[in-house]
Amino acid sequence: MPLTPAHAAAAWPLSRLMQHASTVIGFAAVTVWGWRWIRRQPAAARAYRSGEAHRAARTVAILLGVGAAGACLNGLRGASRGFAAVPGYAAVGGMAAPAVALLVFGFAVRQQRIPETG
Repeated sequence: MPLTPAHAAAAWPLSRLMQHASTVIGFAAVTVWGWRWIRRQPAAARAYRSGEAHRAARTVAILLGVGAAGACLNGLRGASRGFAAVPGYAAVGGMAAPAVALLVFGFAVRQQRIPETG
């Protein structure tokens, strides 16, 4: 068991340290880029009109609920392989379910906004 952070760092191979460092640096870069992009948008584009905030909150809640349900259901699917497999299956389900839900939501919103021609 490492006694100090220096001992802990010595116990990890360099590739693992580089992997974690690149993850943190990449997350920071994307966060800064996103924050700067949002701040460059006009204030009117960042403001909600009447009723939109409630709709956005409902959409986020539904997507989070779908993600939680996907994690639970896929985690249960992995239970047959032993308890150690459950978190892995749950993580995959927790990522895949909202991705599919977001895709379906995008098509549904697109269909509502496309005027019918004919």
